[in-house]
Amino acid sequence: MKFISKKQFLNSDVWQVFRQQIISEREPKCEYCRKTIVISKHIQIHHTPIELTDSNVNDVAISLNPENVKIACLRCHNKQ
Repeated sequence: MKFISKKQFLNSDVWQVFRQQIISEREPKCEYCRKTIVISKHIQIHHTPIELTDSNVNDVAISLNPENVKIACLRCHNKQ
C-alpha cells in the first residue's frame, strides 16, 4: 500500500503492528528519561535520527526501521 501522508501511515494497520512489535520487544519504557510508561496511549514511537515526513513515509528503511525509532513518553516526545 502506498501512503499519501504521514497521518494516513500512522493510522494504518501496518504502523499499528510495527508499533506494537517495538513496544513488546523493548518494554514500555522511555528511551530518553528511562521512566516506565504506564498508560499505553502515552507511549510514543519517535522516528530518530531520520524524522518521518510526508515525503519519506513510503520508504520502509525509514518508516518501518526498528533502528530509526525510539520509545518515548509524552513529555520527552514533545521535547524532541
